[in-house]
Amino acid sequence: MKEAVMEDMKSVMSRIDKSMEDMKSVMSRIDKTGEGVYVQATTLGSLEALLEFLKTPGVSIPVSGIGIGPVHKKNVIKASVMLEKKKEYATILAFDVKVTQGARELSDELGVKVFMANIIYHLFDQFKAYIDTIKEEKRKEVA
Repeated sequence: MKEAVMEDMKSVMSRIDKSMEDMKSVMSRIDKTGEGVYVQATTLGSLEALLEFLKTPGVSIPVSGIGIGPVHKKNVIKASVMLEKKKEYATILAFDVKVTQGARELSDELGVKVFMANIIYHLFDQFKAYIDTIKEEKRKEVA
């Protein structure tokens, strides 16, 4: 019995070590300048996949913060910091997660954009369309 418990403990500790390594990998993908979008996903694995996609050449969207699970008010507040730095990055890319009613209301109030999709490419397309709209508005202002 004691040996079985020890084996179970080793297995649990091994999984914890693996999770810690995965989390370190995820954290290393956050932009050190503090500028970028906020990314929210259902699981650590889906978060890793999204972060990997966002850093690929041709996409290159910086990430300033991450979260796992539903989007809550606290996530909106974290994303809202970008309103003062780089307004177009005051955005949450919500991958396969729900957005609470409170978070939705606060994002509308603060001006934080929340894009939701169950497919990574759809999130990218939504964000790219948003950025293109901002660029077009800036061109019109200059002209």
